[in-house]
Amino acid sequence: MTSVKEKVETFILEVENIAYGELEHKDDVKRLLEIIFDTKKEKILYELSFAAKYNTGILRIIKNGAKEAEDDYFSRIKREYSENLTNIKVYLEDILSGTTDFYRNIFEKKYFSMTQESLDSLNTLCEDLAKVKLLLNDKKYA
Repeated sequence: MTSVKEKVETFILEVENIAYGELEHKDDVKRLLEIIFDTKKEKILYELSFAAKYNTGILRIIKNGAKEAEDDYFSRIKREYSENLTNIKVYLEDILSGTTDFYRNIFEKKYFSMTQESLDSLNTLCEDLAKVKLLLNDKKYA
């Protein structure tokens, strides 16, 4: 029988293989996966990775299309980005509810504090989780 840590290591290798590169927040993604697999919250992984992939796409639109977008469209996109980011935080908090204060404090400081640095970190974590979504999609059709 495969241990949770072995399952996570295999999963991360598959993610990096399909995404052609290492994850930026690899250790944190591993921690999340360990908690998810250990607490049987795989459904949240699907929801989180979908939201993260969507967030990454919205952020790309905001960064690349801001100058050309109409005000109404751009306002709607920013609102969707903000709402989706809130959903991502809820998913992460739900996952972390099954762990120690130590991990919750790390994520709180690194990803949830109201600083530009934490927002940048959360966006990068979303990029990593979007890569997880690629693997989940690939496995669905394999």
